[in-house]
Amino acid sequence: MTNTENNKFPRWGKYPKNNPKFNYVRAKLDVKIIPEISDEDFRALSDFPLIYIYISPIQSDGRRYYYIGQTIDVSRRTEEHGKKIERYVIKEDKKELNKKYDKRFESFKGGDYIAFYGENISQNLNYIEKVLILTFIEEFNFLNFVNMNKDGDYVGKLLANKDRGNESGKNQSSREEVEENVINNILNFLKKSKFIDDKLNLERVTSSLFAESPFFELTENQNSILNEILESSDKHIHLIKGGAGTGKTVLLLHLIAHLKLKRPNSQIAIFVRNIHRDRFKKILTSYGLKPDENDIDIVTFNQLTEPKKKYDYIIIDEAQRTTRITKDLIYPTGAKSDTDLLKKINGIPNNKRLTKEEFKKLPCPSVLDYIKKKFEDSQLIISYNNTQCLRKGDNKYVEETFKDVQSVVNNTPELETQLRILKNNDSKFANKFITFIKNLLGIESREGLDDRFVSKYKDLGEKGYFKIARNTEDWAQYITDKQSRFSEKKSLRLAGYCKPLKKDKVFLKVESTGEVLKWSKNGKKYREYANKTKEVGNVYNIHGFDVDFTSVYIGKDIYLDEKEKCIKVDKDNSFDTATKKGVDQIDEFVKNAYYILLTRAVYGQMVYVEDDKLREFLLKIFPADKN
Repeated sequence: MTNTENNKFPRWGKYPKNNPKFNYVRAKLDVKIIPEISDEDFRALSDFPLIYIYISPIQSDGRRYYYIGQTIDVSRRTEEHGKKIERYVIKEDKKELNKKYDKRFESFKGGDYIAFYGENISQNLNYIEKVLILTFIEEFNFLNFVNMNKDGDYVGKLLANKDRGNESGKNQSSREEVEENVINNILNFLKKSKFIDDKLNLERVTSSLFAESPFFELTENQNSILNEILESSDKHIHLIKGGAGTGKTVLLLHLIAHLKLKRPNSQIAIFVRNIHRDRFKKILTSYGLKPDENDIDIVTFNQLTEPKKKYDYIIIDEAQRTTRITKDLIYPTGAKSDTDLLKKINGIPNNKRLTKEEFKKLPCPSVLDYIKKKFEDSQLIISYNNTQCLRKGDNKYVEETFKDVQSVVNNTPELETQLRILKNNDSKFANKFITFIKNLLGIESREGLDDRFVSKYKDLGEKGYFKIARNTEDWAQYITDKQSRFSEKKSLRLAGYCKPLKKDKVFLKVESTGEVLKWSKNGKKYREYANKTKEVGNVYNIHGFDVDFTSVYIGKDIYLDEKEKCIKVDKDNSFDTATKKGVDQIDEFVKNAYYILLTRAVYGQMVYVEDDKLREFLLKIFPADKN
């Protein structure tokens, strides 16, 4: 390997300058895409675990190609890459994909090779590679795609990697330390070298994608739904159905960005529950789509009814939480009272007084009925899950609302792949676990809770994801330990409304330690200060959010009926006043609440069950563990 380009390459150095733990080498790539580094230096480099990036010259179409990798034997790895341009080693069913992949490697001829190595890198190869790949995927295929230069001179980039990198090891260094000392340095180096622009930064990834969502790119299922909506401009209504953790919200966020790219002048309204407004605003802003500057309104129901505003698209997340109005309704965020809401929906001025008789005669459409009628010239994009209704006013009849649009209802796409649990490291386990929770609670379907049930789901215990605490001390300690070990992650205690809300807000006193755990006072602060709180959250605090580790307290509002082999609800031990307003549906609401609580955890959870029979039954499937 000879050195070329007037002896300017290779360049060896430390970054930032004189950093002893972060080293780099930059070299040109020859016609076999081998770095032009002397043999002796290349042999020495092969002793280091390193992260490397191939960067193509700017192609005829104005794009660059990148390839990000890791290796503990750079000599062998570069030889493997070199051979990719000489032959196609492929399976027949992947022929075209691999041809495309190999042609991208051809584009690296005459490009640049940068390798990073050092103490801060060698112990974290998997994590660094994965974060960089996902950063490039999000930024280049999504973010920069949206924020292309208005003058038309934007230079696009494509990633040659076929996957998202290897899974990170369990014993890697603190994420924050690696991001600060390695990944930021790599991104800044690439910026300084003019290989990437200033739009790409780690802050976007850590603030919105890592912190707020477990998803980095869309699945095949999500992509197909996205493209279907983008390509069908004649449909008035699009329904997207999906269970907990299937990526409904992430799909909607990607959709918003693509809509703004395709139709930059379009007016978009996002109708979400109040607790998610800041989250949506934060994520969109981090994507370069600051709502106030891009004709995107994140609205309450009251704002949506303002007569002067017209929208091309109205996006509704968690549509089952929009109100299905009754005379004793539970109104949506933004409405001052049930009377005011009914007046607004029926076009009656708020200052007009109504008698009880007049009030009773008012039609009671759902919020979705109203939106459908008022915005008949807009496209409505609506995601929902009818198993997550918690109150009498919730609208589990989303499909029924649009029964007059048969083409939409009959072809409602459904998100099926579970992406939250174990971060999709094992989708088979994740999907089976969701089925287990539904069947345990008797949601949608029911299996007899007997020995056959135990046998069917006993393999779920092997992952150590779901554990049963024998006592409240172990239940409380689980989160204490996780908060200590993983300070950068969210670890929270959660509970059903199985205890009364006292003035002092005390939920539980742990006898062995004297620790006093109280109900959460403020849902937003509870989530933000997850690893500093001694509070116990409720279903309304975390509905729609992901939590890294949870400990869930199941009280005596549900119990195991051994005779009928099923879980039943004890109404007298349920203290959710909102739920109790729906007396006829209280069983459904209590079970749905526990379904939500038990499907929040990404990495693991521990559950304490007050009912002795139910606890002993679950111990047949899952181990009791305090770690």
